[in-house]
Amino acid sequence: MKFTAYLPADNVLSVSTPVVVQGTGTAWDQLYFPRLITREMDNEEGYRMTVEAQNTSASENPNQ
Repeated sequence: MKFTAYLPADNVLSVSTPVVVQGTGTAWDQLYFPRLITREMDNEEGYRMTVEAQNTSASENPNQ
């Protein structure tokens, strides 16, 4: 499974930090591994980031 999230940015999350999704009550509730994190800042939305993650580690599955 993969997801993309657009949310307020921080400088803590990195591609080596697993992300836990919980509380949806669905199969989406699991551990994900970020593949790409893009941070941006603008006058209207402030400091934001886009996170693309998948439920398998890229180091374990380099073809994903």
